Amino acid sequence: MTIILVLLAIVFVVLTALVVSKTQSIIKGINPQSESSENEYLGAPDKYNSGNAAGLLIFWIISIIGIIWSFIDAKKYFLPEASSVHGRETDYWFWVSMIVITIAFFIVNTVLFGFSYLYRSKPGKKVSFYPHNNKLEVIWTVVPAIIMAGLVFTGLRVWNKVMDDAPKDADLRPGVMKRFEEMVNRVVDLSGATEKDRERAEQAAQSAEQSKDATALSATAAAESQRQAALSADAADAS
Repeated sequence: MTIILVLLAIVFVVLTALVVSKTQSIIKGINPQSESSENEYLGAPDKYNSGNAAGLLIFWIISIIGIIWSFIDAKKYFLPEASSVHGRETDYWFWVSMIVITIAFFIVNTVLFGFSYLYRSKPGKKVSFYPHNNKLEVIWTVVPAIIMAGLVFTGLRVWNKVMDDAPKDADLRPGVMKRFEEMVNRVVDLSGATEKDRERAEQAAQSAEQSKDATALSATAAAESQRQAALSADAADAS
């Protein structure tokens, strides 16, 4: 499986190089337009351009705050550290992948929203005709490909270790395996019981809060009754 993936990666790299080379030859064969033939800017920028650009930038800033807050708030639901060696290694590479994806996400979207603000249409501003950049194309194709290949091959290595045959010195006696199965089932049962205990605790807390509110209402009603009785007694004395 590993050999097949390596061969496919080599094929994709070769195809990418051929496409870039062909694109360069096409670009060289195109005669650049003279400055006099460029179209002049037509019309005036819309009056809402600056507002829309600022709104997009504000939206991205609010999104960053929301993303960070949601991650911090969700940490209480994260699973604890895995008890097995394979589990810990799998979790480690999961978080490595998440870090890489998150960094790329923030960089790409920051540039995207930043460009919409910096290069918004303004009166008297004329855009440049910039259709292609071979060096830039190579950079944003090769760099993500290298990073993705690294993540794929490290993940494949971990997967092969997890799915590999047991070591020669492993104790695979039926009694031992049966005990391991019972232990796993016990862990699953305890997890379900813990969840049920948590739900019961939440229900008990809600009941206690409702009982507390009911007691407070009863005390308020009793105080009001005493006040009404006192007013009645004063009215009777006055009569």
